[in-house]
Amino acid sequence: MTEKVSISTLDVRNTAGTSTVTKFTYDTLTDNGYDPYLIFNAIPWDECVTLLNFYKQKPLPETEFSSYCGMEGFKIERVLPEVAVFNYILNFHKWSQYLENASKHIVTGGTCIQGLPLAIKNEQYICWIGTTFKDQHELQIDDFAPHRKYRNKLAFPVQRQYERHVLESADLILAQSSHTKERITENIGVSESKVELLPFPVDTEEYTPGGATNDKEILFVGRINAARKNTALLLNAFAQVLNKIPDAELTLVGEKPNEKLQTLINELGIEPSINIEGRVPSVLPYYRRASVFALPSNQEGLGIVGLEAQSCGTPVVSTTCGGPEDYVVDGENGFLVPIGDSESFAESLITVLTDSNLRNEFGDRSREMAVANYSKKEIQPRLQEYVSYL
Repeated sequence: MTEKVSISTLDVRNTAGTSTVTKFTYDTLTDNGYDPYLIFNAIPWDECVTLLNFYKQKPLPETEFSSYCGMEGFKIERVLPEVAVFNYILNFHKWSQYLENASKHIVTGGTCIQGLPLAIKNEQYICWIGTTFKDQHELQIDDFAPHRKYRNKLAFPVQRQYERHVLESADLILAQSSHTKERITENIGVSESKVELLPFPVDTEEYTPGGATNDKEILFVGRINAARKNTALLLNAFAQVLNKIPDAELTLVGEKPNEKLQTLINELGIEPSINIEGRVPSVLPYYRRASVFALPSNQEGLGIVGLEAQSCGTPVVSTTCGGPEDYVVDGENGFLVPIGDSESFAESLITVLTDSNLRNEFGDRSREMAVANYSKKEIQPRLQEYVSYL
């Protein structure tokens, strides 16, 4: 009989980064003869048991086994989602029931909170995570509406204790970057002996150099309006770039700027030089075309978009925001600048845009870095080895 493996994760329909990591894990397990399935809490409140359900005596949502983003698994209704600390407690009986089907267990996600039912059950499991709860909370809190900020601040101390319990109970923790590994061992106090570094891979066979390059184009890909992405830093830096390179262009891919960022664009007078693409079917042509990729974030667990750019031979200018410090080697294949330093960020962009020889050298080394250390060919066997450890 095929060995079943549970993947405790977040709602893959609503979390792009986690969905990508989970799909890679799911496919790796399938390719190696396992029978994986997902377990996750539903995010939409109309799929949860809310206070309003009780008040109006509505029929309660039911757990569904189905296919989600190309992966089979169980979607479990949250109970009283208004109170975040209840997310894995009041529906624990459901989690416990569906975890019983598997002989091996893996937790995937940004943080590890979804591993709480496994910790409570005292199961053996692996966590593969990109960040800590504290880092995520501090950098996302500014994006929340006032009522959600209040709820999250109240829940934060309890959820931090959940996180500690999950990490301390895990048999093995796979951190996606050196930054995350350091946060787990030094800030949370987990023994370094049980934390390994396993970055999320980039598809180096799909993300390849090619096509004509616009030698004056800077590219940003991501959630432009998220506070932790610090797009304002890039906009301020770009205004300085235009003073030296008037025909430079900035292309923004991911979403349209919100009112706050649009106001900044207008105040800086840079709108004529910005291409706002929003969501696109494929980012590959943009990676290939740009001269330099910009990562102005305040924090990144890994920063997969930077790796995708590197795999396409496009050098990266990044802040010292965590994950990118593993693959951007300052002065060798790109530049690293202090967080919040728009002047240094601008200077680095200008250097790459104006020195074609350096740009080509950086691009070649970036591609080499991606293929040698972050390809699926490199990461899949390591993940399989860790799974067999259980």
